Amino acid sequence: MKAWIILFFLSIASIAEAQNNIHLGDNLKKDQVIDEKNSVDQEHIDTQLNPELNHKNKTSEKSINQSNSRHSVEERFENPHPTRYFFGPSAIPIKRGEKYYQNALFLLNSFQIGITDNFSFGAGTIIPFAVFFTPKIGYQVSKHLYLGGGLIVVNSLLKNPNFGIGAGYGSATLGSKEHNMTLNVGLGAYKDLKDMKWKTADKPMVTLSGMTRISNHLMLLTENWFVSNTTINTDSTGRTINQTIRYDRILSLGVRYIGDRNAFDFGFISPPKSSFWGFPYLSYNRKF
Repeated sequence: MKAWIILFFLSIASIAEAQNNIHLGDNLKKDQVIDEKNSVDQEHIDTQLNPELNHKNKTSEKSINQSNSRHSVEERFENPHPTRYFFGPSAIPIKRGEKYYQNALFLLNSFQIGITDNFSFGAGTIIPFAVFFTPKIGYQVSKHLYLGGGLIVVNSLLKNPNFGIGAGYGSATLGSKEHNMTLNVGLGAYKDLKDMKWKTADKPMVTLSGMTRISNHLMLLTENWFVSNTTINTDSTGRTINQTIRYDRILSLGVRYIGDRNAFDFGFISPPKSSFWGFPYLSYNRKF
């Protein structure tokens, strides 16, 4: 890119110098004609000289336009949505004053705003079932490493079932805003429907996500959740024999079409224990 910029300015400089030489040569030639032939009509001289000047000027303008066109084609705007994947976050922070809106599947609406350069707060609704809150911190600790963390708290808007889930997590993102992968590890909690008390999960939850830019407007996206599931085994009398813990996985893969502010996500999500690959996912994102 730097080579093209240097070449662009050198082209302009050479064109300007050529035009100055043309004008200088024309003036000298004009003076000579006046000195040698005072009877020659001045307007006729200008008419004879102008076609050559017009041709050279048009050639110079065409060269400048072609150089500008090549320069603009190679420019690429920065990815405006590096802070989240389909839903889960990266450790890349939202800068102070930046705002993001997301609508997923016409049901989920969320809004995130940067309070400082390293702390942001978000909230949203899953119509008409639940509300959620997503505070987040993030820091760039080296050129290609971001560290952060946050909370995800979801609570029901319904009386029956009056569910609630949440998680506190730590986050590490490796890469740039254009190409990166993120590991989130957190401890989940849920509201027990029997006594309506919050209880923590036995094992941590894990998400592994990534994005990569393949063109000026397209990115590949994946977001994968691994959540522990505890099964209590009982005998015929209802007495607990043992319990088993396994991980259920929720996998996703798709593309993101990006503009300088707007983005559209389209992909497929595979729920746990599913007999088919997945159901379609669609969302709209905007940066303010």
